[in-house]
Amino acid sequence: MTRKLGLILVLFGFMLLALTACSAEDVEFLQAMAEEWATAKNINPQNSDGSINVGGLFNAGLSAAGLPGGDDDAKAIIAAKGVVDSIQAADKAAEDAQKALKAGNPQQAINLLNPALEDRPSDWWLLNQRGVANLEAGNGDLGNRDLQSAYGNAKRGQAAEHQRQLLFDSIARQRAGGALARCSVYTAMANAYSDLLNSGGGDADFYRSQIAANRQAASQPGVTCR
Repeated sequence: MTRKLGLILVLFGFMLLALTACSAEDVEFLQAMAEEWATAKNINPQNSDGSINVGGLFNAGLSAAGLPGGDDDAKAIIAAKGVVDSIQAADKAAEDAQKALKAGNPQQAINLLNPALEDRPSDWWLLNQRGVANLEAGNGDLGNRDLQSAYGNAKRGQAAEHQRQLLFDSIARQRAGGALARCSVYTAMANAYSDLLNSGGGDADFYRSQIAANRQAASQPGVTCR
């Protein structure tokens, strides 16, 4: 494989992430590919922890691949770096949003996630996070819209499992001070378990019991939910 072709294949993988939502595993796989290629070609701009700086790799790759500045492949490399920057910015927004939620500031979490979703509107991972933040903030319609959009942009059951984890944490946060969790959160949890049941994997009886339990909790405002 030529130096130029190897780089373009790695970058093509990153470009695909611009067209579809991705999981952390997707990003880690492509970053590992980039690191392997860079090490083999002795192009290894590093972060402080010794890992390959992928953004720096793209800058170095322009020279290493011998691509002229106006070359279409060079433009593709520059565009791919923009995709990596977008992913890294989204990761940072999601991390900061989780900190805001833990501090009891769901609206701040929403504000942090909004710019990331403007840049990556089909990212189901971000949609799930903003959806749960909206539910926690009392924006039921907006939250449900985000969660439903996430279903449409992920593999069957993938978004639901992520939602289940986020919603479980949300309920725990809301109940930590002795308060009731919002009814819309229990409804969303029931929907997540329903999608997991329909995906055909896991323990069907457990999913059914959780659907029933969460629907019951959502139906009793002032008793089990608010």
